[in-house]
Amino acid sequence: MKYLVAILLLTTVVLSSGCGPIVSGVQIVNANIALSAAETAGAKHAAVYEYTAARVYLQKAREEHSYSDFWASRIYADKALDYAVRARKTAAASADFVQPMVMPEAPPVLQETPAEPAPVIVPTM
Repeated sequence: MKYLVAILLLTTVVLSSGCGPIVSGVQIVNANIALSAAETAGAKHAAVYEYTAARVYLQKAREEHSYSDFWASRIYADKALDYAVRARKTAAASADFVQPMVMPEAPPVLQETPAEPAPVIVPTM
C-alpha cells in the first residue's frame, strides 16, 4: 500500500512538473496580445509609463522563460499583462477627451486670367 501511494505521488509530481512552460508560455502570449491592443489604442503616446512598463516586463518574462525559470516568467508576464491592460484603458480614456480634428477650409480657387500672347521677336541680320 505504501508503495502504491509513493508511486502515485511520484507520478503526479512528474506529470505536473511539465506544466510550467505551458502556463508561463500562455501568459506571455496573453501579455503580448494585450500589449498589441494597447499599442493599437494609442498607448504609446497616451499612456507612456504603462506601455513602457508592460513592454519591459514582457521582455523580462521572455528572458526568464528562455532560462527555464518558469515561475519568474509567469510573474513577469502577469505584470506585463496588468500594465498592458492599464495602458489600453488609459489610452482609450484619453481618446475620449481628444478634441475632434477640424479640417482647415479649402483655399479659394484662383481664377486664371487669360494670358497675353508673348511678343514675337524677329531676329535682324
